[in-house]
Amino acid sequence: MPRVPAGPGYWPALDGLRAIAVLAVFLLHNGRWITVHNGGYGVEMFFVISGFLITTLLLREHARRGRVRLVRFWSRRLARLYPALVVMVATSATYAALSHRTDLPGQHRLDTAPNIFRSVAPAVLYLTNLFLPQHHYLGGHVHTWSLAVEEQFYLVLPIVLVLVLRRRHAQRILLVGVTALAVGAQVWRLCLYRYAYVDHVVSSSKWWYPKYVRVLVETDRADTLLWGVLLALVLWYLPSRQRLIGAIDALAPFGFVYVMWVVTIGPRRVFGSVYYPNLVFGAAAAIVVGGVVLQPERRLARTLGLSPLVWMGRLSYSFYLWHFLIIRAFINDHQFGLGPAGVTALRLVVCLAAAWISYTVIEQPFRTWFNTRHAEAPPWPAPAPSSRIPADERVGTGLLS
Repeated sequence: MPRVPAGPGYWPALDGLRAIAVLAVFLLHNGRWITVHNGGYGVEMFFVISGFLITTLLLREHARRGRVRLVRFWSRRLARLYPALVVMVATSATYAALSHRTDLPGQHRLDTAPNIFRSVAPAVLYLTNLFLPQHHYLGGHVHTWSLAVEEQFYLVLPIVLVLVLRRRHAQRILLVGVTALAVGAQVWRLCLYRYAYVDHVVSSSKWWYPKYVRVLVETDRADTLLWGVLLALVLWYLPSRQRLIGAIDALAPFGFVYVMWVVTIGPRRVFGSVYYPNLVFGAAAAIVVGGVVLQPERRLARTLGLSPLVWMGRLSYSFYLWHFLIIRAFINDHQFGLGPAGVTALRLVVCLAAAWISYTVIEQPFRTWFNTRHAEAPPWPAPAPSSRIPADERVGTGLLS
């Protein structure tokens, strides 16, 4: 039986990476004082973390029980993630309906039932990534496209694992198949960007691909999830491949430098194409995740595991949920006569406060309720606790954690 990847099951450094990722997204959407043009790569970092953690969680359950309890997995994800999403969407829609604001991105007056439905339904049904390119009508819910991609991933991945793990050569099928999918998805996405960019900038009538926005938000962007899945499979099935494991460990610091360079000051375009589909960013982020998981005592992991970063990383899902509404609706670019730095600081403080309230008042109570309702006896012999963090929290889930 393959051994569990090195580490206790909870790695504080991954929360540190989440904090950096959500800050990059915040600075991108904030657009004041410090402008991070490539902040969208923060979502890519979340996807890699999510792919790794969810795959590890499912493989552990299969190894321990001989099966994956799909209904329990999906219901636990919903109990953890859905309540805060519903509250945020309800707040956004109510604000738009009462204020009659039409200056929000894609926002129209929510004065009829169909308009309200078009604005709310895609977000609460996790379909924003499919709805947005066709309608451009989601107001303050535009950012939920990434949540939709991850939820669709949560729906598909467990089913695929259940089917493949029943086969005789499951290890080989998974390793070869996911590698081919990850590389193929990267090449496919590069082609999408190349042709969509030409269509958007040069010719509005190009036959091949008329919707430029699709390549930014649809499921084609889930390629970085596959790099996280591949990392989990490598650490699970190939722990004895010392050269491979050693390479991941040695390259992690360099991967982190590269990731930070791309997110902060890296160029936006290469070879005439939009720079987002960089062919090595997903792999580099996966190497960083692998490095901090394999060597949690190294300097990189200890730096990313500093308390402020870990605290913010644990709030990253709530922060991501509320930041877009706060930036685009509640605090304008000249609030209280503040300059760019002052507005940015105010928005950051309000976003952190909203995230903390959401986490403690909405998310944690629902998680506690679910765990209490579905409590079960621990396996025998009971494993020794590896962390002070409750067992249900030891494996987070990227952006949706």
